[in-house]
Formats: sequence, C-alpha cells, structure tokens
Amino acid sequence: MIKNRKPIRLRPEIVLTNQEFGHFEVDLIVGTEHKGAILTIVERKTKFLIMRKLSGKKAKILAKAMTCTLLAYKDYVKTITSDNELEIGSIREYLLKKQKKQTIF
Repeated sequence: MIKNRKPIRLRPEIVLTNQEFGHFEVDLIVGTEHKGAILTIVERKTKFLIMRKLSGKKAKILAKAMTCTLLAYKDYVKTITSDNELEIGSIREYLLKKQKKQTIF
C-alpha cells in the first residue's frame, strides 16, 4: 500500500470532464522477467501519449524519466493520476517536492 496516498475519488471534477488540458495519467508496463519497463503518460483531454523505455522500475529511474519527460510541459501540468502500483507510488513525494503538482494515486 502506498503511504499517504490520495484516493482517486478526491480528484478534482474538472479532471473527469476532459475539458481542460494539463491532467496526466501515468502507468507502467513491466517487461518479461521484470527486467525493463515502459512508462506511459497520457494527457486526458487530447489523449496525447508519451512512452519512455526504462532500464528498470526503481523509484529513482521512474522519477528521473517522469521529471525529464514532463519538463517540457511543466507550465501545463495540473494533476498527475496513477494507480496504486508501488513502483509509481514510491516516487510520489519526490514529484510533489520537485514539481509542486497535485498527484493522485
């Protein structure tokens, strides 16, 4: 279980309408034998998809990939939603400190 997680039901209503740009969802596709992963980031309104191949699924690798990827959109990111995967949840505090964005798990 992710420590200090925020329930998805507390997500702002505007996120659900898909009328405003800047609400992203992240997920992780883990490779065979858990040796690699692909980070997926989708912007909800436009359905714009970003995929990053990762060398692993540790928090440091994920945090770096998410930060580098979202840097181009830093002025537009309003929320980041994820499921309860421990790999993604482990970087919650890092993202909150660095990005100052609302993250919902």
